[in-house]
Amino acid sequence: MFLGILELFFGSFACNFRPRSPLKPSRKPSNSLTSLEVSGMREIRSSLRAGREPLRGKDTNMDKILAFQLCAIPVISAVTGYVTNYIAVRMLFRPRRERRILGFSLHGLIPHRRAQIAESIGQTVEQHLISHDDIRNALQNPDVSSGIETLVDQRVTILLKEKLAAVHPMVGFLMNDQLIEKLKGVLMHEIMSAIPEITDELLKKLEEHLDFRQLVIQKIEDFDLEMFEQIVLRISARELWAIEVLGGVLGFGIGLLTDVAMVLPELLVHP
Repeated sequence: MFLGILELFFGSFACNFRPRSPLKPSRKPSNSLTSLEVSGMREIRSSLRAGREPLRGKDTNMDKILAFQLCAIPVISAVTGYVTNYIAVRMLFRPRRERRILGFSLHGLIPHRRAQIAESIGQTVEQHLISHDDIRNALQNPDVSSGIETLVDQRVTILLKEKLAAVHPMVGFLMNDQLIEKLKGVLMHEIMSAIPEITDELLKKLEEHLDFRQLVIQKIEDFDLEMFEQIVLRISARELWAIEVLGGVLGFGIGLLTDVAMVLPELLVHP
């Protein structure tokens, strides 16, 4: 282009130039301007022809890039959803100790809320699962009372036949079967009559010294977190895996919706 401008400049200069010598006839204006126009037109045509080919190549490349983006968005979204849920499940227990990264505190949900969880479970156990009234009702059950009576009968029999005879030979000589049965009847009556009173006193002592809520709290706080994590992961492995996979499925669906949002306006404008 620069050479064309020079040619135009010097061609115009040659057309307007008149020699001063009378001996040489003047020349007709040259056709350099016409040839410059022709060469310029040729250059324009060649540029246009060369320009159309790269434009077609660019359109093809843009189509390939768009197709790649449409395929990549759902895949990346699915991987992101799966990894996010996987990390969220693991962060229920980890990190077990509080760590600070870039000014942010990272601590597993269960280790961080361990005291609150223990308090809540303790209150639930005491109010809805087990209480001192449950123990009282269990002791008053007829099957339990029958078992206690059988146990007392066995112990009284051993006492009369073996323990008293071992105290003194004379006592053993006097203790025949008839006497043993009479003594056994008296002792059984007294003991069984005293059992309700003994049970009430025992329950009062339990209420004073046995706190179910505090017992549960202490047990949970003393429980090893690593072992607790293994138990939870072993029991709920299938459910936790389903949560992770669900994150991937939801991510894939969101990626497809993103593809539709990208393509739909183009389809509406150019149906």
